Amino acid sequence: MFEFVEAAYPHPLRSFGEQVLNDSFPTEERPALTDLRARKNPAFHFDIVQDNGIPIGILTHWDFPTFTYIEHFAILEELRNKRLGGCVL
Repeated sequence: MFEFVEAAYPHPLRSFGEQVLNDSFPTEERPALTDLRARKNPAFHFDIVQDNGIPIGILTHWDFPTFTYIEHFAILEELRNKRLGGCVL
């Protein structure tokens, strides 16, 4: 079963999430980690995607009153191409 764990900095799983973000997106498509860690807007969420308690990916998103904007979504490289991403979403 998939679950989303809020990993606001300095959550213990945050380093896992930041590594997945860095490994999955080129520099020009992701914020600097210092900028990401400084985000204090309550609408922003940095979630760790877990499958039966095992971290498998990340989801960063903004929750607004009328919609949710997904900024980054990534599954661990070794777990890609197994249809997990579609199942998670």
